[in-house]
Amino acid sequence: MKQFFFGLPILVRYLIAGGTSTAVDLGILYVLTEFAGWWYISSAIVAFIVAFAVSFVLQKFYTFNNRDTSRKTVATQGAFYFTLALTNLGINTILMYALVEWAGVWYFLAQIISAAAIAVESFFIYRFVIFHPKAVLAERMTRLVSVLLRHRAAFVVAVAVSLLYGMHHFLMPRFMPEGLEYKPVTYESDPDAGGYYGPRANAFFSRNEITTPSFLPIANPLIMGGLGKMLGNMEHAYIVSDFMFPPLIFLTVYALARELLRRKTASLVLSSVFIVSPYAVLYVPPISGYAFKEFVAQWFPFFSDPSLLYFSSFEYPKITFLFYVGALFFIFRALARGGRKNVLLAGLFFGSLFYTYLYDWAYIVVSLFIMLAWFAVRREWVPVKSCAGIFGIGALLSIPYWLNFTAVRRLPQYGDIMFRIGGIEVGRHFRFSSVWKTYARHIVWIAALAATSLKRAPRSVIFLTSLLAAYFVVVNVQVVLGFSPQPDHWYRETFLPITLAFGVLLVWLWDRYIATHIPIKKVRALFFVFIVLFFAQAFYGQYLLSRGDVGRWGIEKRYANAYDWLNANTDAGTTVWSISRETSRDIILFSSNTVFLRSGGTTLASNEELWERLFVLAARWELSPEQLSVFAHENTPFIFHDYYRSREMDNYFKTAPTRSIPNEELTRRVNAYAVLRSRLASPSFSLQYLFVGPREEKIAPTPHAFKTMPLVYEAEGVQIYRFNYGNKE
Repeated sequence: MKQFFFGLPILVRYLIAGGTSTAVDLGILYVLTEFAGWWYISSAIVAFIVAFAVSFVLQKFYTFNNRDTSRKTVATQGAFYFTLALTNLGINTILMYALVEWAGVWYFLAQIISAAAIAVESFFIYRFVIFHPKAVLAERMTRLVSVLLRHRAAFVVAVAVSLLYGMHHFLMPRFMPEGLEYKPVTYESDPDAGGYYGPRANAFFSRNEITTPSFLPIANPLIMGGLGKMLGNMEHAYIVSDFMFPPLIFLTVYALARELLRRKTASLVLSSVFIVSPYAVLYVPPISGYAFKEFVAQWFPFFSDPSLLYFSSFEYPKITFLFYVGALFFIFRALARGGRKNVLLAGLFFGSLFYTYLYDWAYIVVSLFIMLAWFAVRREWVPVKSCAGIFGIGALLSIPYWLNFTAVRRLPQYGDIMFRIGGIEVGRHFRFSSVWKTYARHIVWIAALAATSLKRAPRSVIFLTSLLAAYFVVVNVQVVLGFSPQPDHWYRETFLPITLAFGVLLVWLWDRYIATHIPIKKVRALFFVFIVLFFAQAFYGQYLLSRGDVGRWGIEKRYANAYDWLNANTDAGTTVWSISRETSRDIILFSSNTVFLRSGGTTLASNEELWERLFVLAARWELSPEQLSVFAHENTPFIFHDYYRSREMDNYFKTAPTRSIPNEELTRRVNAYAVLRSRLASPSFSLQYLFVGPREEKIAPTPHAFKTMPLVYEAEGVQIYRFNYGNKE
């Protein structure tokens, strides 16, 4: 009998083994659903897990006659089998839900159909990957499993990071005050994400719209908007991105630290601290006063005011930082190990920075030049060639960007866009008083690295000191160009290099003075306790944030319901008129519509067009010249963004910048409005939908002429009117 069963063809054995495990699966499903009264989805999950053990044993020893019972082989096969089982569980759940809820199939038959589809897919993976150790793919995956097991602590922390960054999405809806609806991103919770970056991602998600030519990097809205398309809406995309990107950033930082430090424990601790408090190493004792409070806040989050975690902000740094760290990782591998693959990957990541965050690109450009020069002086030609190769690949990838930039540069309103979105400081002075502390910090780190580790780890030191020295160049780019866009952003580039430099010095200190006095096991235990406590207080801080600061993530339900109506009943791209900047921000963030009151941070329109729209809007709402003056002053940051901000040197390092329209220009514009007011009331722009609610009424009463138009929506004090005429978009 045994010889008969084992002599059957492999497909027959596969069907027998699969049929047995499927019978177990279906039996448990039926019993739990029909007799225990469970929900069919819960029953399916439990049945799938129980059937896993039966399936693994039968497939390994019976179907594929794999007799290798060594601990390593069984662990590897079990890990891959379990991973496939989890993947199949997801596929099974989705198919079950689709067949039952959408197609109306009986749940039992739906499970049979789902199991058959999974059986075909699984056979090939079992035969050519999991239970075929001589296959190339299986061998490579075995090595991958070995790597994963060696760094399992990092993956455990990555899971903790994912939960830490995503937990507020589950807590905040529970604590949301009455009358508010939770949104993962709002302007109040994150002005950059809610006011500028989120609307770009939503435009691609809802209307396939990408502003061309684009003044801002184009990859970020494509990534987030594309994620929204995959998940069905942008809210899901924002939530999933918090679970997905921070752990990926953590693992990449860990990998980079591991390459530099060659120490797993030190790399794990540094990357754990960095992903929660990237500023931590900027504040080191002995210090006093305000700096001491900052030190405590960064290293001991329990004592700080709860706030949104650093890598939660879209699009910098949640999306952009992954490309930045990836570029640094492969650049260092190319310098330390050589190899065409490392150079190619470094060049690809370096080139991608053109389309994610130009500050990262410029910073790494300067750093690479410094590295190249340093290695050339040392006559180390292999890393010199690596640097040149990275430059070349990055230059090829940059060609579409430069074509796009040339198109932007040719726009007549380029100057308006540059000063409005770019926030330019003008001048050629060397920057000192505003950043001298950062200069001093970098000089200390560079000197410490050179004194302690240059002979021991020359390429690590050259890599880090080049990154630290690059700050002196980029923060003074105005000396060459005559202008500098938002120079405070350069400060962000230094967090990771300083953290890594801190790690190199810790390793040197350990090797030289501590290793002979403290057993490594005790140190690892101490670090384990530190990481657990550090994350515990970080989790508690996010709980406090979710409970105490939840209102900033909520919008009024009556407005949310109106936005939902717009999505369901108007065409994508339809223009909606509102006199409220808050409503306009919400519409471009939460709906598929566009707005008449444009945001200067998300449009390529000229300032003249923005003023014209402002005039028309004011005329339609019957605002007097005096009321227009007040309205324009209050809405300057929304309509004109940074255009009217001071362009003097170091204004971006001031805590309270002013963005007021100069009195002379405001007077001139208001006088022009007074003359043109009667003509502007006519519909020179298309009037499609008018949005009126308590916010709008607070700014100005709704004109009687609006109330004569068709009312298409009314609920809880919010009205939407439809206009059917106009000839200019």
